[in-house]
Amino acid sequence: MRSRHSPRRCRVLTCACVLATEKNVGGALLTSLHSRTSNGDPFICAFSSRLLTTLSVPFFATLAAWIYEGELRDPYDEFFVELNPALEAGEREHDEDENGVPEHELWESKFRFRAEMLPGFLEDAFGRKVSRALWI
Repeated sequence: MRSRHSPRRCRVLTCACVLATEKNVGGALLTSLHSRTSNGDPFICAFSSRLLTTLSVPFFATLAAWIYEGELRDPYDEFFVELNPALEAGEREHDEDENGVPEHELWESKFRFRAEMLPGFLEDAFGRKVSRALWI
């Protein structure tokens, strides 16, 4: 016997499968969800909106910590600002500090902007400003 909720469940499952197969994380996942909030199917639209609201909470907590406290709290590497890979690699040249960055550029080079992790509902210019705001 078929349940009256089966078509809804199939639509939600389809939406979830599409999101999962896109291998989205962090801001990229929020972008995918945001694009589905204008879906023609009212049920998928409402589902995506609720999911976006819930899943964006950690993103905005990370953003707030970055802006107001100057701390990059990104244990899963999903934020649009990241530590410069040269710092993590520990490469060193004669005029560089122990982290592989020239001493006069240490603070400016410490972080890097990742456009692919910026949620689509935020402007690229905003992301670039926020990623550089703490350098000033």
